[in-house]
Amino acid sequence: MYRVELNPDVAEQVEALPGSALAPFMEVWTTLELNPWGFPPYNEANPDGAMRALLCGDHKQGFAVFLTLEGKRRVAIVNVRWAD
Repeated sequence: MYRVELNPDVAEQVEALPGSALAPFMEVWTTLELNPWGFPPYNEANPDGAMRALLCGDHKQGFAVFLTLEGKRRVAIVNVRWAD
């Protein structure tokens, strides 16, 4: 299992999410704890890179970028956005 972390800036992004985004974001969190490598690379030119991105929500209106630190079993979410 991986430990998912937010830095203070990302925590502010999460706090600013609309109520409709909270359930999808929690699903993302749970999935990242179990399998962060199951998402596409942030940079397609670096398919094995630790930086990954995902879309979430019923209409894929949520976007998150995260870094997997395999040796430490940590996932650092570095950006969260939600389009209304």
